[in-house]
Amino acid sequence: MAVLAGLLGTGMAGPAAADPVGTKKLNGVRSEQPRIRVLGASAAGTLYQVGRVGDPTPATTWVKPVGAAAYGVAFGRLSGDKVYSPGLQTKYQVIGDPLVRTCPVGTPEPADDGGVDQSDLAVRAVTPFGWISADGRRVDVSASGCVVSSPGYPAGNQIVATGPAGYLIAPGEPTDGKITVTYVPYAAPSAQVVLGEVPAGSVWAYSLSATHAGWARFNPATGGSEIWLATLGAADSGHAIGEVSGRISRTAVAGTSVGWDVCSLGSGDDCTSGSITAGGAATSLAGTRTVVSNGTKFVYDVPGEPASIVKAVAVSSTATKARVQAVQRLVPVTGAVALGADRVFYSDGRGKDTLYQRSYKVEAGAIKLGAETTVAPVDRATQVTTENRSTAYLDAHGDLRLISPNGSQSLVFVSNQEGLRASPDYPMSVSGRWVRWTREQYAGPPCQNGVCEDLYSDQTAMLYDQATGTNTVLGEEDFLPVADGKLYHYDDDFAIVQKDLATGTELVMRPAGSELPVVADADSQYLVWLSYTDAGYRIGYRNLATGVVTEGVALGGELGFGQLKVGGSKAAYTVQQPGDPALRQVRVLDLVTGTPSAVGETRLGFDVSGNALATIGADWTARITPLG
Repeated sequence: MAVLAGLLGTGMAGPAAADPVGTKKLNGVRSEQPRIRVLGASAAGTLYQVGRVGDPTPATTWVKPVGAAAYGVAFGRLSGDKVYSPGLQTKYQVIGDPLVRTCPVGTPEPADDGGVDQSDLAVRAVTPFGWISADGRRVDVSASGCVVSSPGYPAGNQIVATGPAGYLIAPGEPTDGKITVTYVPYAAPSAQVVLGEVPAGSVWAYSLSATHAGWARFNPATGGSEIWLATLGAADSGHAIGEVSGRISRTAVAGTSVGWDVCSLGSGDDCTSGSITAGGAATSLAGTRTVVSNGTKFVYDVPGEPASIVKAVAVSSTATKARVQAVQRLVPVTGAVALGADRVFYSDGRGKDTLYQRSYKVEAGAIKLGAETTVAPVDRATQVTTENRSTAYLDAHGDLRLISPNGSQSLVFVSNQEGLRASPDYPMSVSGRWVRWTREQYAGPPCQNGVCEDLYSDQTAMLYDQATGTNTVLGEEDFLPVADGKLYHYDDDFAIVQKDLATGTELVMRPAGSELPVVADADSQYLVWLSYTDAGYRIGYRNLATGVVTEGVALGGELGFGQLKVGGSKAAYTVQQPGDPALRQVRVLDLVTGTPSAVGETRLGFDVSGNALATIGADWTARITPLG
């Protein structure tokens, strides 16, 4: 027996960083229906995920300890009184204790097939005591650390389910036309019991309680899923107790009943679940996505106001249910933000994806917001950009539109004609009657592993002039902004050149050099660029009034999203931070003093003006923060 030294890695799974002082949320009305997936349950608590109905936004995962409040975690497996995140450094938590513990699982060794590294102690199956390793060792984990025992479980067998007192093994392919399902007790792995010889066909969705096992078998005669039940310790006790139309997703055993759930192919929202007793009495409940067991009762989600996770002896509309956890509606997902001198824009999906705006003021370091008004229906992942009182955005059809200072709208470009569209991915900018945007060509839907995704290529920079209603092709590499009536572009040597759109006069703003500028932004006061050097990314900028150029300002971290925004005497960018890879720390560079400072965090979108910063927070809500 080997004892692995205590807590070799610890940390706290905590909430997102607090908002900077003075930050106000722009939206945040709880309007989105939650999509709940119950991942596991036991006498200690329930593990579940919450996402949004009809929305691909990543879900958040929560643990609800019995008798205590739920808290967020980064774990996807529950067994007994612990939740796990298996890997070469397996992380786990004791339910109710937010301390993250790490247990090393051995030195990686090359896989036999030359593929990814593996370890003899890698997690083969999670159990209430810890896990069974790839080579059959028992790894016990607790608040005190990890204890590894000598191999005691057969290696190589396919473990298909684990329970409180043992596990199930079953081969992937039949022998003599049958699938043999065997129960192995943890305490006596040699005392195996064959629970059933299941007729050939697809057998899946295995589950275990302390006394019974359940699984599903495809019935080729009907196309349905037979539900099987077996008594642990009773040889050949497995038998079909009922059948469900279509292919179910999983089973769960509570008492002598087997629960099941199924969602329509390609949908996570059109779902039905149910349960069948040992005597064949069947019930079902529409709208329930996932059914698990805590050992004695089924634990499942039910729609409603609020949506809830409940426990009951049956999955049905009439069963007496006890609420485990209520899940409120969620705030809408913000898709884009843009900040002008006195107005802030943001899009979200309250019922229908829409672009909104508010007026704002910064007085004595405090934000004062005007009432929210609707601009137009959009795709939530729209682009929107604003300067002074001119605003450009992509509408719900992907068409590019310009809002003039007097409120009138112009159609800049109609997308999806001859396979062309205004790109939602490349940055655009606006200045008075001018819009700098990117056109791209449909390149077809390449498919991989049955998944197809539209691709676009041949990105071309375009310039729209509202006075003439025309679009001019700028070129394939000119993706720099328009600002204050000036168009910025690269020359052949990658110097940054400013062109006055009124006079046609061109001036070199940033000479060519060894540091290649990769992105830039500008307003009436400053031109700012991001360059790549041997030492990493650096910021440079030019004061447009004085002509003074500053180069080589360090980011203060590894570059996050490849975006750069400038407004007034401030430039904003992002750097990487630990935790959620889609969440970045925002840094604001004071272009007068040359000093960068951290100002909150954001998801993909952000924008800056001289006295405020707009971001999308960890909870997907749009925010505005005053800047000093």
